[in-house]
Amino acid sequence: MGFRSQFQCVAFGCFCTLAGVALSHSVLPLFSAPGENVIYDDIRCKTLSILGENDSVIALLSGMGESGEIGGGDYGALTLMDKNKKHTFMLNNSRLLFADGIQEVVKLDIAEDSGNLVLRSSQNDGMIVAGKKGGAFAVGIFGNKGASISGSASLSIEDDKGQLTLSGTNSDPLFLRGKVDYGE
Repeated sequence: MGFRSQFQCVAFGCFCTLAGVALSHSVLPLFSAPGENVIYDDIRCKTLSILGENDSVIALLSGMGESGEIGGGDYGALTLMDKNKKHTFMLNNSRLLFADGIQEVVKLDIAEDSGNLVLRSSQNDGMIVAGKKGGAFAVGIFGNKGASISGSASLSIEDDKGQLTLSGTNSDPLFLRGKVDYGE
C-alpha cells in the first residue's frame, strides 16, 4: 500500500471520527442515564406513558377519539391512576371524571350548551344529577336503582316556573308540582 492509499485511509478514518462526534451530540441525549436531566425542545408522540414500580402505568397522556379509544382521535386526554387501578382521574376537553374501580363516582361534563354534574356512591346506593335536559335545568336525587325505579326527588326550573317531584318506589309520585324532568 502506497503513501497515497494510506493517506486516503487515514483521512477517511478522521472523517468517520468527526461525523461520529458530531452525531453523538444529537443522539446520546435520547439514551441518557437514569436520574440525568435532559431538556428537549419538541417531542412528538401519540401516547406518553409514565410507569410506576413494577412497570405499571400510573399516568397516560394521549389522544382520544369521540368514542373514548385511547391513542388516536382529535383531542387530548390525561389519565392518572394508582398502581392497582383502584382510583382513576381522567380529564379531556369536555369531561372530568373520577372513578373508584370501574364505578364512575364524580363526572363533570359538557352536554349541548350546559354543564352536567353526576355524583354517585361507589357502592351504587344513590346518585345526584344536576344539569340541563331539553328546556329545563334540574337537580335530581335518586336511590340505588336510579331514576323512575327507586325513591327520588327532583327540583327543576323551566320557563321561569319551579317544579318539584318526590317519588317513592316504582316512581309512584308522593308529591308532584309540574312535570317530571330529571336533568340527566
